[in-house]
Amino acid sequence: MAQKNSSSISQEDYQKLTLLLAEKRTSHTTLRSGLALCALSMTLITFTVFMDTNLVGSFQGFFLTTLGIGSIPLFGFGCYFVHRGLSHLRFHDRMINSILSENPDFAAIFYSTRNMHADSKVPDKK
Repeated sequence: MAQKNSSSISQEDYQKLTLLLAEKRTSHTTLRSGLALCALSMTLITFTVFMDTNLVGSFQGFFLTTLGIGSIPLFGFGCYFVHRGLSHLRFHDRMINSILSENPDFAAIFYSTRNMHADSKVPDKK
């Protein structure tokens, strides 16, 4: 856990940041779930296409139609979860960056998605 050495770091801002980081982890989980659903639906479609020539009989039409129609909602839910995860990640990054810009002491404790140390320049290579 991060240690708080500076007295200028308020407990309220520290708790806000830890809560935002926990919510950001949840958004990552939503994003991963959406990617898994998209991959599963594409796998079902691939299976349907390749099994089309191998199945014979009246069962073939029902089986392939059910798999094909079932993969469409899976892909839709996957895209929804990916969009939801990405939009929540952007929101959490904005909130974290706003707290970090108000409290520069947090820059040593928490990761920032923007350049907090613009004044520290890297020497040019000659």
